[in-house]
Amino acid sequence: MSGYAGSTRVLIVEDDPDFLESLAEMLRRQGYSVRSAGDGASGLGQVREADVLVTDVRLPGLGGLELLARGRERNPALQVIVMTGYGSIRDAVEAMRRGACTYLVKPFESEELLLHLRQLEEMIRLRKAASRAGRGDLVGTSPAMQAVYRAVDVAAA
Repeated sequence: MSGYAGSTRVLIVEDDPDFLESLAEMLRRQGYSVRSAGDGASGLGQVREADVLVTDVRLPGLGGLELLARGRERNPALQVIVMTGYGSIRDAVEAMRRGACTYLVKPFESEELLLHLRQLEEMIRLRKAASRAGRGDLVGTSPAMQAVYRAVDVAAA
C-alpha cells in the first residue's frame, strides 16, 4: 500500500456498474478515499473533491474526454487517468492533449492502475510540499539557497 493513499481522493466515473464497483472496492482496499459516478454529468459535480479522476472515455451524456476538460477547468490540480475498452491512437492523443496523465486500455491489470496512481500521489505530494515551502517562506541569496530554490522549482514541476 502506498504511503499517501489514505489522503488521496479518487473519483471513478464508469458506466459499467460491475466494473465500477470492482474498481472502487479494489482501491478502497488499498487505502484510497473513493467516490464514484455512473455518468459524466454526475462525475463533473464531484471533481472539486477529487485529487485524481479515473474516467472511461465512453459515457452516457457527457463523455470522458469532455469530463476531463471540464473537470480540469473546475479543479486545475486534478490529475486524470483515462481508460477505455476501445483503444485508438486518436483517442489517446486527444486525451493527452486535454491533460490526461495516463491512458489505459481495458482490460488492464489492477497493478497497472495502482502504479499510475502511486506516481500521481507522489507528484501531488511534491506539489503540496513545494506550495507549503513556497519561496515566500524561504530567505537567502547564497549559492546554497539558490540550489534549494532550483530544487523546489523542479519538484513543483
